[in-house]
Amino acid sequence: MVGHHKIEIMETVFVHIDSSIFIGKNFNFSGSDFKALVEWAKEDKIKIILTSITVEEVQSNISKAIDKSIQAIRKARKEARILKNLPLSIFTELDYSELEKEILGQFQKFINDSKADVLSLSDVDADHVFRLYFEKKAPFGLGKKKFEFPDAFILAAISLESEQESSPVYVISADKDFAAATENFKGVICIDSLEKYLSLVASHYEELAPLVTKLMEENQKNIKDAIKDQFLELGFYLGDQQGEVYDVKVNEIWGLEGYLISINNEIATFELTPTIEYTASISYDDLDTATYDSEDKVLIPWRKIDTEVQRSEILQVDMTIAFSPSDRSIFEIDEIEIMSPRQDVEVIAVDDE
Repeated sequence: MVGHHKIEIMETVFVHIDSSIFIGKNFNFSGSDFKALVEWAKEDKIKIILTSITVEEVQSNISKAIDKSIQAIRKARKEARILKNLPLSIFTELDYSELEKEILGQFQKFINDSKADVLSLSDVDADHVFRLYFEKKAPFGLGKKKFEFPDAFILAAISLESEQESSPVYVISADKDFAAATENFKGVICIDSLEKYLSLVASHYEELAPLVTKLMEENQKNIKDAIKDQFLELGFYLGDQQGEVYDVKVNEIWGLEGYLISINNEIATFELTPTIEYTASISYDDLDTATYDSEDKVLIPWRKIDTEVQRSEILQVDMTIAFSPSDRSIFEIDEIEIMSPRQDVEVIAVDDE
């Protein structure tokens, strides 16, 4: 079922995007959801507001993620040093400053393109924030939760903006503590995912939303076939054994729930989260039969296991469809892309009892 969360949206739609959303989306500003936000904002159908704290949190997390990624690549290089004999790009040294500049630039471009306002915290009601802290109310609570002060000041700034605009502000956050705290700040309404919010906006503004939602539900077989084909194009590897995955067959795809996030010129964009069940043929060394070669300091397995395992994977899929408002028979999958996992799928050989 698509767009099944019913929350009333006012004519003027103000929205704040929490740093948890940027992190959860892996800062992918070229993704369909961030593109949809920019388009809605350019049409003045939504107004994005951030705070100076939110911007700094996103920038800090981008820098940390880049550093962590570089360290992971360096570790992989060390373990795969035999491949240095080949001209592979993985051994090209990465420039941290250049990478940081690039992704921070993408974030700033998103802010500029979406015409987002960045709120200062200079006028927020600090007394209200400290009352919540001493009374142990959300986002604070029992124990030492001083680290919640940034969230509290963000919510105070958003509440002030709501009062000045005489309109509620929707806060998109995956942080449960953040969501619980909204009850202590007037004019703030929390939604827990970007897809859900975009679906609500599309359903609110677009007269064709019910039609494309129905068409999507009527054409699930074609959609499943397209997802299956793209899933089988991904790579597969054994995550817990020394071996290989040499054949994969899709058994079933279910839970084809998703959100309609935009409609533009008879092209509709959805985000889907189906679960795919598959059977993988695998082969790996049976280390229980291995003996230790003390001279070469390696284990030598004497038996190989060939078997099949049944596994499942939750996917995140972007899909655009072309349709005709006047002819229900016209339904074409314009583009479909598995966003997660993006490349190789880890297959576990042995079930964890």
